Amino acid sequence: MPNALFRQMADTEGWSEATQIGLLLRFIENGRDPSVFLSFLSQCRADSPAAHTDPADRFMWQVVELLGNPGLALTSAFQDYCRNTHDLLTPSQAAERWCCWTAG
Repeated sequence: MPNALFRQMADTEGWSEATQIGLLLRFIENGRDPSVFLSFLSQCRADSPAAHTDPADRFMWQVVELLGNPGLALTSAFQDYCRNTHDLLTPSQAAERWCCWTAG
């Protein structure tokens, strides 16, 4: 699979590094043909819409929604913040602290 295609898909889907690694490992198990990978992803989504999303990704998107700023999901600082707090804070607590942290 061309690197550009995977990067485009990862950016579009908003996948964290952990999700990307998990998908790539599963892809390797299923062959290297891009059409096979696209079929594989379609099947994953059909089986479970959240199958390709790790807990940190779901948490990050919940915080993004509360903050009303989808552009945050593209910043590494915000991704790291969510990855480090997803099992410690609720999405509303994380959103509040992000606002305080970035305003100060």
